[in-house]
Amino acid sequence: MLKIPHLCTLSVLLLASFLVNASSTANGQTSLQNPSEFLGFDLGQNFSLHHQIIDYSKHLSSQTGASLVEYGETYEGRPLQVVVFTHPENMERLEVIRQQHLDRIQGGSGMAEFDGLAIVWMSYNVHGNEAVCSEAALEVMHTLATKCDAYDPIMKRIVVLVDPCLNPDGHDRYAVWFNQHASFPANADPKGLEHEEPWPGGRPNHYLFDLNRDWAWQKQQESKMRSALYREWMPHVHCDYHEMGYNSPYYFAPAAEPYHEAITSWQREFQEEIGRDAAAKFDARGELYYTRESFDLFYPSYGDTYPMYNGAVGMTYEQGGSGRAGVLVKRSDGTHLKLRERIDNHVESSLSAIETSSRLADRLVKEMATFHEMNRTQPQGRFGGYHIPIDASNVSRVGQIVEFLQRHQIECERATSTSRSVSAWEYGTGRNRNVVIQPGDLLISCYQSHSRILDVLFDPEPILTDSLTYDITSWSIPYAFGLQAHGLSKPVQGENWQQAQSLNDWASSAYGYAIAPEQDNYINALAQLHKAGIRVRASSKPIVHPNAKYARGTLFILRGDQTQKNWTETLQSIQTDLHVAIVPMEGGRALEGPDMGSDNIWLVEAPSVALLTGDETSSLGSGEVWWHFEQELKYPLTRLNVSSNSPSDWNNFDVVILPAGWYASATESWIEAIKDWVYDGGRIVALSRAINLFSGESGWGLERFNDNVLKKTVLERESEENIADREKSFGERKRRYAMNIGDGSIYAVNLDLSHPLAWGYPDRPYYSLRSSNSRYAALEDGWTVGRYHRRVSGFVGSRANRELANTLMVGTKSIGRGHAIYFADNPLFRGFWENGKRLFDNSVFMPLD
Repeated sequence: MLKIPHLCTLSVLLLASFLVNASSTANGQTSLQNPSEFLGFDLGQNFSLHHQIIDYSKHLSSQTGASLVEYGETYEGRPLQVVVFTHPENMERLEVIRQQHLDRIQGGSGMAEFDGLAIVWMSYNVHGNEAVCSEAALEVMHTLATKCDAYDPIMKRIVVLVDPCLNPDGHDRYAVWFNQHASFPANADPKGLEHEEPWPGGRPNHYLFDLNRDWAWQKQQESKMRSALYREWMPHVHCDYHEMGYNSPYYFAPAAEPYHEAITSWQREFQEEIGRDAAAKFDARGELYYTRESFDLFYPSYGDTYPMYNGAVGMTYEQGGSGRAGVLVKRSDGTHLKLRERIDNHVESSLSAIETSSRLADRLVKEMATFHEMNRTQPQGRFGGYHIPIDASNVSRVGQIVEFLQRHQIECERATSTSRSVSAWEYGTGRNRNVVIQPGDLLISCYQSHSRILDVLFDPEPILTDSLTYDITSWSIPYAFGLQAHGLSKPVQGENWQQAQSLNDWASSAYGYAIAPEQDNYINALAQLHKAGIRVRASSKPIVHPNAKYARGTLFILRGDQTQKNWTETLQSIQTDLHVAIVPMEGGRALEGPDMGSDNIWLVEAPSVALLTGDETSSLGSGEVWWHFEQELKYPLTRLNVSSNSPSDWNNFDVVILPAGWYASATESWIEAIKDWVYDGGRIVALSRAINLFSGESGWGLERFNDNVLKKTVLERESEENIADREKSFGERKRRYAMNIGDGSIYAVNLDLSHPLAWGYPDRPYYSLRSSNSRYAALEDGWTVGRYHRRVSGFVGSRANRELANTLMVGTKSIGRGHAIYFADNPLFRGFWENGKRLFDNSVFMPLD
């Protein structure tokens, strides 16, 4: 059973940990054991399971100078924890140290006696199958416990928080599998079974999310809980430990370009310092390593960049190995890589980072205080503040963005009663214009302690110093949330933000009730109505009643449709729980538009939904759909293994979702069987690369080009470019790759608001985050509901996304009694592209004719 506990405040957590430690001290301190002694096997012989890591952490926390803090649980119920290490004299005043440090961040003076005491946070194993990280953490923690026990002076200048396993569910998925399939003695042949980790692998968490892409968005339970604790400490240094392919040498800072412009010269300087110290250690051992390549500091949701934008110095450490390495693997150069060697390298770099941080503790404390002081007095971003207008259609979404920002300790304000006109830069159009700030609008000042992360998250056009970046190149929150927004040259003062008041009291109706489609929880309400067995209708046309107007997509719950006794009580619960307005209707006769008995008022039936999953699909794409249904919609979803399920077995399902994937075993007969199922009334929803299955296939209506002249022109141009590329030098090969990058950028999309897929969207462009470089022509025999208009933000190579204007972003084709729905982009990307969720949900739940 999945466990979803409430977040606890740090003070409660620390009090509990101190009581536990005090109890163990009263009973006599246990003798310190090294990991091998405690676990009963030599470290590096196999992989520790998470419960063993927990047990060893508890053992260490009974020692002088160590304290255990449990900060939550994973979805599968495994504990999340950090162990705090510092000099015993510091440990006696740990809460004082923490509070005075937070006081400095908020502009206070702190306490002079701690001017030279830095806080270092060390994160291991965010990717579960990079399991050497947790093994190394055990040895690092033992070394720190030994230093504390010996009253080592180095520990007087630092507090070290060690999180030995950020992703326990993924870690155990990998470790259990490997320990079950390992050979004895170890088999180094990379073709061996123990080196072929099965889908989905241990890298992601329970819901198959990459937690190292979730630091800023905090969509996953583990991320939210860790971030709450992180912000109670706000470390000066954050070290993030990983693995990569087993043929690679070791990597440590300094990072590669591009660096986001928000990163300070001091943060760059410290990366150089820590890199020099690590290099000296590795040189002394003759260990290969590299720096300034591959891993940049740009995308804000990594374990190095997110701390950077919050004033720390964040660093990634990468050891060659990962899931395919097992405990012993033969590399391509014929040498053998042992787990013990991988542990040694991570331990070496960890201890080096701790030593460097201790040596430079005074500077770290000073520079972090300066960072936040600059945020308050001289913010470095493009704007002095932000403005988001509020109306009845977006009040819930604005509340979501406020809650999101508050998790980052960003203060929000509500505009007061006096309207005023100000000059502003408008997101989407990129133009300067005068806007009128109305009472109740959201205002966010950049003159506050945490404005650097605010500016990065709202960055409308991140500046790239190098186009060869590791991830997406745009992520701006106004686009992700689908909100109209303005950048202000100067902040406008308001009053402290208070979330919107509760909805009006329940009002009974003798006829029925309506739910407006522009409300954020509209689909969530529909999902719960379906689960409760309540019949629902929707209007395909606008309607005007004597005292109400109903937009397309308005849901109607009519008394005459219901057979349950307590259905109105269910409606009241849904209104309260989901904060969605369910308003009474006076009757069924319309002044304009259809009456309630019209054929234009469609019955919305509860769909039985399946998701294709397994090793031919993207684990990330599959996980996003799974998580969205279980955690957000709370609606039943059946996951089907794509390699062992035939479309002929789908008769119990109304909708089948195909996430991005490779579908390598898909045959013509399999695709034809899908068409037969759709023809008989089924609906497929194909996301991102999954639509390649149907491109160019007979009867599916999906083509790259529907203009032969354009197709010929493009093919001839590509041929000429390929010929020209043969003349380029070997050293230019990566730059040629960058010329074709088009995914990770944001495009404005024009929606057909009359179509059910677009019900609930406002009359302005939708913003889509490109998740592929593919182009699909507008449907000739179907509805192209969303068409690309223009690039809004993010890097696009000179050869990418050409001829994209007016092509398909989302569309649907009727096949017999069923439908095929195509999404060129992923509307659920990493769970944070909030504005795409309605499009996806409409594709699953809304009637199409």
